[in-house]
Amino acid sequence: MGKIHIWKTIIFYYLINVLIMYFSNNFVFNDFFYYVALSDEVSIKKIEEIILFNKKSELASYIFLPIIITIKFTLITILIYTGVKLFELNITFENCFKTVLFAESILLISSIVRILYFYIYPPDNFEALQYFNPLGLISLLKKDSIPKYLLYPIQQLNFFEVGYWLLLAFGIKSFNEINFLKALKITSLSYGVGLAIWSIFIVFLQLQYN
Repeated sequence: MGKIHIWKTIIFYYLINVLIMYFSNNFVFNDFFYYVALSDEVSIKKIEEIILFNKKSELASYIFLPIIITIKFTLITILIYTGVKLFELNITFENCFKTVLFAESILLISSIVRILYFYIYPPDNFEALQYFNPLGLISLLKKDSIPKYLLYPIQQLNFFEVGYWLLLAFGIKSFNEINFLKALKITSLSYGVGLAIWSIFIVFLQLQYN
C-alpha cells in the first residue's frame, strides 16, 4: 500500500467517475427515463425543461467532480488521522490518505455495479433508485413501513460499506503493526463517528424540508 501514488490515484478515480457519470447520463438516466418517470407528475414542457437543465449542468459536474472527490478524501483522512493520533499510533497523514484511497476502491466497485444493474434493468421511477441496494439491509425490510427520513441511514448498512470499514482497518494495520481488531476499533471511533454525525445531519435536513 505504501506504493500508492496519491495524485495518480485521485486522477484515476476522477476519470472512472467521469466515465460512470457519462454512461449514467447518456445510457441509463437519459431523456427517455425522465419522460417515463415524470410523465404522471408534471407536464411534458416541464420534463423538457428538466432535461435541458441537466444537459447544461452536466459539464459543470465534470469540472467540479475532482474538487468534490478531493474534499471527500481529505475529510475522511482527517477523521482517520485524528483516530490514529488519539490512539498514539505513528502513522503519517500521507499514509492515512493512502489508506482512504485504498478503501475507496470498494465504493468505486459499488458505483459500477449499481450503474450496470440499472443499465440491464432500467428503472421507471425515482423510487427504484432510492430503494436500490441488493446487498444492503434495506432490501430485507418492507419499504412502505420505513419513514423516508430514515432511508439514508439504513442505506449505509450494506456489504460495500462494511467492506469499506474493513479496508480502512486493514490500511491502518498495515502502516502500524497492531492487531486487526484494534485497527477496526480506530476506524469505528473515527470514520464511524463521522459517518454517524453526517447521517444525523442528513436526517435533520430531511425533517426540516418535510
